[in-house]
Amino acid sequence: HFRTARVHDSGVYLDWLIFDLEYPPVGYQILRGITTQGAQLHIHVANTGLVREYIDTDVQPGTTYAYRIRAIYPDDVLGDWSRELSVTVPASN
Repeated sequence: HFRTARVHDSGVYLDWLIFDLEYPPVGYQILRGITTQGAQLHIHVANTGLVREYIDTDVQPGTTYAYRIRAIYPDDVLGDWSRELSVTVPASN
């Protein structure tokens, strides 16, 4: 589940804990919701050796984003969604 969601120089930085080391995932699915508009976007993160971070660079200043994540296991088995974590990208000056 998510450990951090924060504004980064080039977008929103997300990192998470490995779900199950004995049954490692083959990837992750991140759900991004734009809280002011209700739109959602699925972001797929391939697992290339226990990757556990992602930078969402497709963000707009002054917008609040809500993220959830779940693991993708072999044979396309999906884990449960994590709790939601929100972050606001500051408005440009």
